[in-house]
Amino acid sequence: MSLTVLQLLQNHTRGLHSDINVQSDGYYDTDIPQFDDITDFYEWKKQLRADLKAEKERLQALTSEKEETPAKDTPDTKIKDSEQNPTTKKENEP
Repeated sequence: MSLTVLQLLQNHTRGLHSDINVQSDGYYDTDIPQFDDITDFYEWKKQLRADLKAEKERLQALTSEKEETPAKDTPDTKIKDSEQNPTTKKENEP
């Protein structure tokens, strides 16, 4: 069943809503480009892959840097230090 524009407007003004589903637009955090030429698509795809590779390398560098740097004054290291040098308050008190 199809309705003309006039019938849709008349039903709308009379308060008679139709069973037509209206699709809402989807919104994304990033822009989705519209390509006029297939080569633009391939260039965009190549750029995305280069960006992904750069981010993976940056993440790898950050994780390797984090592994090389010892943790400073974290609760775990304080516990480990106290376990290595077990002294109780009774021994230290006069």
